[in-house]
Amino acid sequence: MTSPASRHALQEIQPRTGDAATQAPPDGKRDQILAGARQVFRSQGFDAASMDGVARAAGVSKGTLYVYFTSKEGLFADLMRADLQAAAEQQAILDRNNPDVRAVMHAYGVSFVRRMLEPEHIAMVRMVIAASIKLPALGQIFYEAGPEHGVNHLSGYLIECTMRGQLDIADAPLAAAQFYELCQGSIVKPLFFGAPSDTSEASIQRTVASALDMFMGRYSPRGP
Repeated sequence: MTSPASRHALQEIQPRTGDAATQAPPDGKRDQILAGARQVFRSQGFDAASMDGVARAAGVSKGTLYVYFTSKEGLFADLMRADLQAAAEQQAILDRNNPDVRAVMHAYGVSFVRRMLEPEHIAMVRMVIAASIKLPALGQIFYEAGPEHGVNHLSGYLIECTMRGQLDIADAPLAAAQFYELCQGSIVKPLFFGAPSDTSEASIQRTVASALDMFMGRYSPRGP
């Protein structure tokens, strides 16, 4: 359960309707600031990063920076949202018109793993975990915009497949979470700790195919 302090912190860094930090202005200044922030956070980490450093990297004055973002926490939260939204838009679309469920989920699983392996994503996860020790609200934002959003998105497709009789799933969110974990296999997690991992395309394809063997073996419709 979220503590009162964490709820307050979460409210402080949630986007507010009409706030300049939540709207892309015509001059692209907000995107310019986010680009500078991305550079600073990735090179220095959350704790060491400063608003002064972000302003310098973005090529804007501190006054301009604070017009758009009132705190480092709010800036980092918006950067997370922007990057996660961009990742979601780039990920393979679940082709609801393709009757071959395995083919659809294979393409989706491969796209998901490729995204998870991007150095930018690995760096973001590391920063969020470190920052969440002091600011759990940041971790909550990342979880809701990333993993939870992904589970909800895939759950909708799994429910549709179940309604068409292509799958037999009673708990779609659980099945979706299981699929994501199976697809990552032993490829992704080592990278969070700086350990070696086989991230080749062959490894990705093999791991996702194995994940689907297990997933379809559990959730394919049973005969009469």
